[in-house]
Amino acid sequence: MAAAGQVLRQRHQQSASVLHLDSGRVVFGVREEGQLRHQLGAVDGPFWLDAASALLGQPCPVDMVADSRVQLRRVPLEAFRDEVALLPETVQRLVRDMAAGYLQQTELAVSRLAQDAEARCAQWLLRHAEPGDGGALRVTLSQRKRLIAA
Repeated sequence: MAAAGQVLRQRHQQSASVLHLDSGRVVFGVREEGQLRHQLGAVDGPFWLDAASALLGQPCPVDMVADSRVQLRRVPLEAFRDEVALLPETVQRLVRDMAAGYLQQTELAVSRLAQDAEARCAQWLLRHAEPGDGGALRVTLSQRKRLIAA
């Protein structure tokens, strides 16, 4: 059991176990100065909280904080991986691919939170720049402002 507000996983930390949320609600995000400053999502149990990281041997990409009183099960990492190894090979590949996609999307979301608006705008401009006269770069705005802002 964990009380509301308790940190269940910290970003960038490797764990020796996998957490299964049996009941309650957990929020994912980025903590700064001891507070959850940026919330990326929330889940209600039952749910595997950090299975993707465990499958790929990666550290947790987000902070996980109990949003309510939660009931958890801690499964040792090796026992979790042994159970996954019992799945058919094609299913194992599918699960690993989905885990990799989840981690990639989560890391992208976290990195965007860390950038200010000017940095995101500069990245967008560089991605859409085309060579112009005299070695300069040129960006032609052919999309609606709303799409560019997004």
